[in-house]
Amino acid sequence: MPGAGLEQVKLDSLFVEYHHSILDYSLLTFGYHVYNFFSHLFIHPRTNDFEEMLLHHIAAFCLYFCYIYGNLVPFGAVIAYLHDLADVFGNLCKALNSSTYQDTSAFFFVMCMIVWFATRCIILPQMIYCIFNNYAYGPGLEHYQPFVTLNGVFLSVMLCLHYFWFAMFCKILSRYIIKGETEDTQNKVVKEKKED
Repeated sequence: MPGAGLEQVKLDSLFVEYHHSILDYSLLTFGYHVYNFFSHLFIHPRTNDFEEMLLHHIAAFCLYFCYIYGNLVPFGAVIAYLHDLADVFGNLCKALNSSTYQDTSAFFFVMCMIVWFATRCIILPQMIYCIFNNYAYGPGLEHYQPFVTLNGVFLSVMLCLHYFWFAMFCKILSRYIIKGETEDTQNKVVKEKKED
């Protein structure tokens, strides 16, 4: 059982010491997610996965705000880093799929799935369990506890999205193995209906 035998971690000091590069990483990736949120709403064409991506961007925005403002920076940075690991392989797969090396992209797609499953479907639930059961602010700082709870809630939302997307990855991979073709049905531009 995750966290078995662990005593509750008391966050007695609002200003836990950590290296400034951890905060820099957190703020830079927070800026990336803020940009994605606003560009999704106002710049990019509306696709058929608009709602689920909007939910993802809202959850990411709130997660970063809560863990930075609630001073859970070291813990939040680890979660952000774990999410970034799968994105490396996912972006390599997208780049190669748009080139003449489409068969090579299958290798990076499988690597993305492996890293995604390990970090987002196995490790993340354990971290969510720790957030809900092992993290509490000390006396005088209890008013910051909602930030810990909100982190757990929004990470749970992200976890559901990760499982949903992983199931879609499995469908894409099986289609590639059986038929030798792939199609991302989740990122199609929605055509506006013209009124006569």
